[in-house]
Amino acid sequence: MSATRVVRSKDRAEVRRAEAHVALARGEVTAVATYDFECQACGERFELNMPMSQHDRLKDDPPACPACGKTETRQVVSLFSCKIPSGY
Repeated sequence: MSATRVVRSKDRAEVRRAEAHVALARGEVTAVATYDFECQACGERFELNMPMSQHDRLKDDPPACPACGKTETRQVVSLFSCKIPSGY
């Protein structure tokens, strides 16, 4: 994988996070989940907080590994975690 591809995949992950924060600030998101991932290249395990409505996007465009930058990541089974808006 070229360095250019790694940078682009990191950029996509940043864009995804920014979009999630904007949607949350606008009140468009009602539930955020924590998803656990594992990098197939280096073995790093990491978490990603995303709106539940964007989960399918993670399958099509997996997040880059924060340790090595590769997108050879897969979601792993974990405990369910969800944050709901306050006021309930």
